[in-house]
Amino acid sequence: MTPVFYLKECSSTNDEIDAYLLYEKAEILAVYTFNQTKGKGQYGNSWISPKNMNLAYSLAIPAEKIKVRENLFNFRTATVLRDYLANLTKVSVEIKWPNDLIVG
Repeated sequence: MTPVFYLKECSSTNDEIDAYLLYEKAEILAVYTFNQTKGKGQYGNSWISPKNMNLAYSLAIPAEKIKVRENLFNFRTATVLRDYLANLTKVSVEIKWPNDLIVG
């Protein structure tokens, strides 16, 4: 079973998953929060989101487990999640490339 860790608050899910990877033996690992205080955007930008308005998550998967070309991984993940959430919620889901999903 894939470990999924919920954090009430964290600075960055990306930083947190690095810490979990030091201690967890699982091959696939996820960390998520609804209160990320110092998220990281593209090109060194910060990613700020109001508490309880966004889901921030990071997923760690060993490269050898990924069956699509590395340059297509974000594209494939974003489109699969968009379709899944749209089907689940029955509302519009858009992708803000490379990896943000906007629901509703």
